[in-house]
Amino acid sequence: MNVEVDLYKSEKFKVLYNLPKGTNTIILIGGRGGMKTYEASKFIAYSATIQLKRCAVLRNERKLVRESILNEILLRYDTANETGILDTRFERQANGIKDKKTGEMLVFTKGFRASDLQKRANLKSISNVDIALIEEAEDIRDQDRFNTFNDSIRKENSLIIIILNTPDINHWIVKRYFNLTQVEDGFYRIEPKKIDGFVCIQTSYKDNKYLPQHIVDRYEAYG
Repeated sequence: MNVEVDLYKSEKFKVLYNLPKGTNTIILIGGRGGMKTYEASKFIAYSATIQLKRCAVLRNERKLVRESILNEILLRYDTANETGILDTRFERQANGIKDKKTGEMLVFTKGFRASDLQKRANLKSISNVDIALIEEAEDIRDQDRFNTFNDSIRKENSLIIIILNTPDINHWIVKRYFNLTQVEDGFYRIEPKKIDGFVCIQTSYKDNKYLPQHIVDRYEAYG
């Protein structure tokens, strides 16, 4: 297929397409408007259709995925498919993207728990994936559940991408992957720890030159 790809709109996300050798965990973290969802959805659409990577998209509750980043991934697909070129190889479905040649879902969704708060989802079927993308990871408070999932991703060179707005300082993701520096009473700066295989991309609305000025003004008014 002859497809022209505009990989990233912000230089901070260039590393996604040039990952250091041995990378296994990527965290996209920061406040609203930092292009985390946009750039991650483009990376997943690119990885699935151009590189034929199998990508699982997860959220704490599966049914909520469809309301957010999955729609963004499908929108990136539709934008690249204006001429219909991608339809020659892939089937765009409401819940993901399927490879017509192999019959395998290249983009599909899972949840860490079922919609019933008392049940955990079955995550065994996602072991054979190249990329697992976890959205709104601040909602996942159970570190053991994440560890179990993390241990199931065993494919060589697989990636886990974690997207979250900066959570409270007691969240296990902060404790596990970041150091804290107090900048004033009650406020802290998070700094990525140096961990083998770990890449962190921190952004804010200030990194997004595409935000309308009235949105920028609103964010700055929040202080």
